[in-house]
Amino acid sequence: RGGESGSKAVQGILRAAKTKGGELANVGVLGRLGDLASIDSQYDVAVSTACGMLDHIVVQTTAGAQRCLQFLRKHGLGRANFIPLDKMKKGAHDRV
Repeated sequence: RGGESGSKAVQGILRAAKTKGGELANVGVLGRLGDLASIDSQYDVAVSTACGMLDHIVVQTTAGAQRCLQFLRKHGLGRANFIPLDKMKKGAHDRV
């Protein structure tokens, strides 16, 4: 799945986050969940169908997600879903 998939809102946020000096350049946007990991092509359809969260935007903090929401409202881009890493529960995936 390419980086340009997703809604107008997702595309707008990613563009503003990647643009040097952009409105969201320093808010901790890491990217679209589906772009942050690779899915083997033979499983792409199954994973894409089963995982409705692939278009969620991963951000470092809740404050960063709030800045993104303000950006969406300001530009009338619609809605997006966020995964703020500072609110993720610690678990086995954090062990070294």
